[in-house]
Amino acid sequence: MEHWLQALRKGLTFGACGAAGAAVGVLLGEVVISHGPRASLVETVVDVGAWFGLIGALVAAGILAGYDHFVRGGLHAKRLGGLALGSGLGLLAGMVAGGIAQFVFGAGGAGGQTEGLRIICWGIAGTLLGLGLGLRIPNLGVGRGALGGGIGGLLGGVLFVAIALTAGAALARLLGVAVIGFCIGLMIMLIEAALREAWVEIAYGPKETRSVSLGARPVSLGSDPACTVFVRDVAPVALCYRLEQGRVLLEEGTSGRHAVAAPGDQRQLGRLTVTVRAAGRAAGSQEPVPVLPAPTPLPADTPAVLTLRLNTGAAVRLAAGVRLRRTDVPGLPAGVGEDVLGEVLPHPTAPAVLGLKNLSGRAWDVTLPTGERLSVEPRRSVRVVGGTTVRFGEVEGTMG
Repeated sequence: MEHWLQALRKGLTFGACGAAGAAVGVLLGEVVISHGPRASLVETVVDVGAWFGLIGALVAAGILAGYDHFVRGGLHAKRLGGLALGSGLGLLAGMVAGGIAQFVFGAGGAGGQTEGLRIICWGIAGTLLGLGLGLRIPNLGVGRGALGGGIGGLLGGVLFVAIALTAGAALARLLGVAVIGFCIGLMIMLIEAALREAWVEIAYGPKETRSVSLGARPVSLGSDPACTVFVRDVAPVALCYRLEQGRVLLEEGTSGRHAVAAPGDQRQLGRLTVTVRAAGRAAGSQEPVPVLPAPTPLPADTPAVLTLRLNTGAAVRLAAGVRLRRTDVPGLPAGVGEDVLGEVLPHPTAPAVLGLKNLSGRAWDVTLPTGERLSVEPRRSVRVVGGTTVRFGEVEGTMG
């Protein structure tokens, strides 16, 4: 029950932000876009598309600004690029939906179904807007974003029509579109809460709790404004969570320690309490937290680009984006339908740190510079550090 109360509070917050953005869009539209008669269907389609687009851009901006305020406590300069991109996606979504709506209506296909067409078009606009927001809000996903936006757009469209039938044109546009923005923001967050697999719950105090969904995109907490959740007076990236193959993986930024964080796993970060939650699990449940081998600290004298020297005589530069192929390591099975055995990728929260990801069909035997031995399973990575030895079946390579 508490989970749904939190989701409702989050939805109401985002709904209010969407409503505010929509209202501003309508007010600007009244100034810059004419609502009088047009000379041609093309001109009408362009004007209506522009009006829808302006509203879509500001609804997206309002919801994304609300997200930054919700999880970061405010909008930082480093986030302005993401806000601008999200607004651009909202602009495109609104223009497409508005243009389609006006073309169908103006071409004579609407007949007496004008109000129904309005509702459908707001549903289309909400779907496209939610899809765009799914690309910008961490781990919302385009599917959940589009579903929530579509439901919100249809619901808001019904209320818009009801308001339009009882109020003057200008007032109906202002109130009706604000209601649509509210419904889109509300429903996107409720659908996210209903369909997400795992999330982190962040308690700022006894009565203030927020949540951030987990997925393939890392959720970081720290004092760096680029982090998903901004936390004062801690390490730049103190904690980093991601969901992979049904498991929540945790990296502690200060120690480099890796672990699998089970539902109920709790960490204290400054004045915040961070708890891992999962759908279908009791709020207080907790399981043992398996510890994964911590990566070896990167030596200060490690060159910017190392080389993997194989006992076959071949050498592969370990720069970001370089791939290890079947021709480099003969006899090692690659992934299904691929000839790529591994790829050098930057760490998601520390781009200067590189890892060699196992994309082959079997585990690698790794010996760290400290002498510690470990097995790197497919889809896992070993940090690129001088002195590390990797055995790929019959072929062995040393980083240096």
